[in-house]
Amino acid sequence: MWRAPHGKPTRARRPFAITHSLAGDKRLTQEAIIALADRIPAANVEMNNSDLPTLFPNDDVPVLDRRPGELVERIIELRRWMALSYLDSDPEMKALTIDTLGDDLSISFSLVFHTPWLERGARVHAANHDLRRFGLKPGPYGSSALADHAKSGAVKVWRGLKSLTRS
Repeated sequence: MWRAPHGKPTRARRPFAITHSLAGDKRLTQEAIIALADRIPAANVEMNNSDLPTLFPNDDVPVLDRRPGELVERIIELRRWMALSYLDSDPEMKALTIDTLGDDLSISFSLVFHTPWLERGARVHAANHDLRRFGLKPGPYGSSALADHAKSGAVKVWRGLKSLTRS
């Protein structure tokens, strides 16, 4: 259970505002983001061509083909998207949270919540996707707690078995 800014527990079923006062912060300039991209570990940088999907089966994300800072610097020209992850490990970025910055370029800092509730929902959606591929018509997430539990468990077991075969 996460606590929203108003202090009440929530499971993100209702939107709530998150405010900040970071507009104009020197740590959020393009130059600062270029330096950030170059100083964080390469494993925390994800990128791809902007015309490709943002989700890849089995996490087979292509490797970086350029210096991360160069991608930030030329992201529009190169038609790329990129994600910098685990920024809380960087002292300058630890406390920053913003939505967007820039005119032609949008740099998004996201609050990503990985709760058991959200991960279970993602597994149910994955199961429903696979079931539809087999021509079945599964009930939507949330329509049956028992079915959701079974689907989530099945996906968890399947992913565990797949990871064992890759080892």
